[in-house]
Amino acid sequence: MTNRTIRRSASFLYALAALWLCKYAFHPQALGYESTAQATNTAQAIKDEEATNATEEYRAAEPTSPAEWFGQTIRSAPWRSPADELAGFHLPVGFQAELVASEPDIAKPMNLAFDAKGRLWVSQSHLYPFPAQRDTSPGDSIALLEDRDHNGSFETKQIFADGLNIPIGILPYEDGVLAFSITNIYFLKDTDGDGKCDHRQVILGP
Repeated sequence: MTNRTIRRSASFLYALAALWLCKYAFHPQALGYESTAQATNTAQAIKDEEATNATEEYRAAEPTSPAEWFGQTIRSAPWRSPADELAGFHLPVGFQAELVASEPDIAKPMNLAFDAKGRLWVSQSHLYPFPAQRDTSPGDSIALLEDRDHNGSFETKQIFADGLNIPIGILPYEDGVLAFSITNIYFLKDTDGDGKCDHRQVILGP
C-alpha cells in the first residue's frame, strides 16, 4: 500500500467520523438522551397519575339525599336537643363549644352579636325565607339576652324590637343596634334604658 493510498484511506475514515458526529449532533437522543427523556416522561406521568388520584380522593361525594327533597324551598327536619347539636360539632384541638342560649329563649336565630356590656343580641325570624307582604304585619324580632349571674348561661331575655321583617345583619351601637329589616337599615335605639327599643330611625332605604 502506497503512501497515497494510505492518505486516501485516512481521509475516507475522517469523513465517516465527521458524518457520524453530524448525525448525533442533529439527533442527540442517539447519544443516550433518549433514555433520559423517557425517564423524565415516565416521572411526569407518575406525577400526573398521583395528582389525578388525589383529586379523586378529595372530590365531593355525590349527594345521597332522597329525590323528594330536591326542589323543596323549606325542608322539615327533626328537632334536636342542645346536647345532640353540641355532639355534632367538629372543633380544632384546644377549642370547645359551650351552650349559652337555646330554645325556647331563642327561636330560628339568624344573627348574633355581643356588645361592649357582654350582652347577646340575636335576630330571629319565623318568616324566613318568605318576607311579609305589604298588606301584612311582620312578626320577627331582635332579642336581647344577658348573663346577669355570670355563670356562662344567658338566662335573662327580653324582646328588644319586634314587628320586623326578616331582620338580618345586626351591629350593637351606643344604646341600641343597627339592623336590616326589609326594606330598610334601621338604628333601633333604647332612649330610656329599659332594654326595649323606643326609637326607630331609618338610616338607609329605598
